[in-house]
Amino acid sequence: MEFQVSKQTMENKSQIKEFIISGNIDLAIQVAAAVNFNIDELFREILNSICTPLLSLGSASLRGKIEHWLDYRTLSCSSKSLTKLDVSSNTALTNLYCYNNQLTNLDVSNNTALTILHCYYNQLTGLGLSSNTALTELYCYYNQLITLDVSSNTALTELDCSYNQLTTLAVSSNTALTELDCSCNKLTALDFSNNKALKHLRCHDNQLTTLDVSNNTALTQLWCNNNQLTTLKSGNNPNLKFIDCRGNYFTDLEKVKIQAQAPNCRIKWR
Repeated sequence: MEFQVSKQTMENKSQIKEFIISGNIDLAIQVAAAVNFNIDELFREILNSICTPLLSLGSASLRGKIEHWLDYRTLSCSSKSLTKLDVSSNTALTNLYCYNNQLTNLDVSNNTALTILHCYYNQLTGLGLSSNTALTELYCYYNQLITLDVSSNTALTELDCSYNQLTTLAVSSNTALTELDCSCNKLTALDFSNNKALKHLRCHDNQLTTLDVSNNTALTQLWCNNNQLTTLKSGNNPNLKFIDCRGNYFTDLEKVKIQAQAPNCRIKWR
């Protein structure tokens, strides 16, 4: 069906840009041709705005370049002072690196193939990840997150959500986790009983009063310093080699118990 559009609309650069971003390639080319508009330059501008060089897309036709971009699997736009980022059309995206910007919002609900997301050093106050069930690596530290729901992200192996404002964090569904850093938040309790693959755990600088890692038999290193801990259960874990216990409220008797549970472990008390 032929698309009828007013002269005013055809001359509107943002209209053509919207057609490109939404994947309406034929329509974008048709409208641009009607007003003798240089669509190549507009596409270059779009790619530059998200830090994807046009040259990296090869010598294909404009149509091929746009289709390739829409099918782009890795997007790196870090350290570009970005305040907005729209990746809703990039449904094939698997790796997104947008760290060290000024983003306050990031919508990845359409990016269901996403496996790696690095969005640290931004100003995000929320991050919805319920659609990103393939996610294996999430680095969202140094933001302003108050809540973080990773219950749908059961494939996660690495999670760093440190330096936010989290008061709760549930990781019972994330049984594949091997690396977790939730330090420097406002957490008062954590349950790691289901995270048996966990190797490195950083939960320091929170408000924890008790910590039980007795089920985490793969754990080799634990940083739980600068909390309000009075008890720590590590179990008889032969793999545990290091614990940082500084800045807590352990009694001398409790310290003896902790050391007895991990006789081959180096423990920092001060």
